[in-house]
Amino acid sequence: INSSDKKLEEEQSSGSVSIGDEMRANAPTVRAKSEKSSEQSKDSSDYSDGAVKQNDTCSSISSSDDVPLKGDKKYEKYFRMLNMGLPMGAVKNAMQRDQLDPAIMDLDHNKSVSSQIKKSDANSEPPLKEDPKYEKYFRMLKMGLPMGAVQNAMIRDGLDPSIMDLDHNKSVSSQMKVDEENDSDPPLKEDPKYSKYFKMLKMGLPMGAVQNTMQRDGLDPSIMELDHNKSVASQLKNVDKDTGPPLKDDPKYSKYFKMLKMGLPMGAVQNAMQRDGLDPSIIELDPEKSVASQLKGDEDVEDSGPPLKDDPKYSKYFKMLKMGLPMGAVKNAL
Repeated sequence: INSSDKKLEEEQSSGSVSIGDEMRANAPTVRAKSEKSSEQSKDSSDYSDGAVKQNDTCSSISSSDDVPLKGDKKYEKYFRMLNMGLPMGAVKNAMQRDQLDPAIMDLDHNKSVSSQIKKSDANSEPPLKEDPKYEKYFRMLKMGLPMGAVQNAMIRDGLDPSIMDLDHNKSVSSQMKVDEENDSDPPLKEDPKYSKYFKMLKMGLPMGAVQNTMQRDGLDPSIMELDHNKSVASQLKNVDKDTGPPLKDDPKYSKYFKMLKMGLPMGAVQNAMQRDGLDPSIIELDPEKSVASQLKGDEDVEDSGPPLKDDPKYSKYFKMLKMGLPMGAVKNAL
């Protein structure tokens, strides 16, 4: 050890080795190593920052899915409308005008929409608003026509107007599961019993005129308000059993239906019923059902007074009707 120390002292004194020179010589290498290590530490910090940002993005995406319905930006204006006191019906109409599903408002307002609506299987059919069969009716809505006018146009074209009440952002088939197994009858628009009335609609006759014709033929005019693409039987399954005779075959009212078939206007037939002391509104009931089945609510009310035609207060007016005075003159006398 002593000899090596002595040798080192001799070399330093002779100037052959300089510690300062050695440090300057090694400086570039040390600096390069230092810069490389700093770059590595910077890359690792950037990587960690990127991971944190990515995690933040993922968490923000997942949190947006968990936003409750009442806090969802897509629907917040409709909740403001509710808070202002607008009725739910008006709010749903506004949603429908904005091409949104109004049924969304029936969901739990404290849960997110995605958590309450299970995504349906992939559906190859277009949404209702883009369906070629119905797109012209959506164009009519965009032009400002009221929904009633659009639905009347659909009826004239032989389509079910209630289709427009479905979700416009889903396909028709996904919202209407028709029980075809138990429905072997033809659809209403192709039913031989009603086909002539659909021809009248196609010729441009208004629905009211067509329904009046049905009434003259002794048919229920409300049939035309059913789904034209389903059979009548499948839509009237839940009707209670009716043991009485149909109104048009009821001996008490059959003569008035004969008058309708002879071409007398409804007003004249109702006047005749009133002269006979009968309720003229009876003729506006469904002729295919009994009177009793359609006036159940009235039977429960106890009636202790005399019938109107025998009431001393009004009997003279019925005498006037029997003498042949028109209903307008009798009403003026009243």
